[in-house]
Amino acid sequence: MTLKFCSDGEYNVEMDDLELLYRTYVKDSLSSGRMEEDKLAALNQLRNILGLGKREAESITADITSKVYREQLAQFITAGELETSESKAVFLQNLCEQLHFDAQKASEIHADSIMEFVYDIFCDPGMFNVHED
Repeated sequence: MTLKFCSDGEYNVEMDDLELLYRTYVKDSLSSGRMEEDKLAALNQLRNILGLGKREAESITADITSKVYREQLAQFITAGELETSESKAVFLQNLCEQLHFDAQKASEIHADSIMEFVYDIFCDPGMFNVHED
């Protein structure tokens, strides 16, 4: 972060630097794979201290949380945990709750993932080649 000292001894900090600081704290808060209540409260305080708008802070948090959600979902699918769960819906809801992630955004991620999967299948140039012997 670059601090610019003014003539009266105070300093100016670029807004991008403040957003980066907030983004870094959000990443750190989610590093355990869940958003703890105390970290959530600290994020709200940090938002106020840094002078970030509510929408701006929510956008940063949603961006990072969606990436963490995707990563964890991929890990759970690869490990077979989602497949072996009694209820996939409950499993995914619990994941959303642990991350304090909006279930609607999670549904959008699922839809995007399905579309990417279908695209990969049908747009693979070698997928439908018929080999003559």
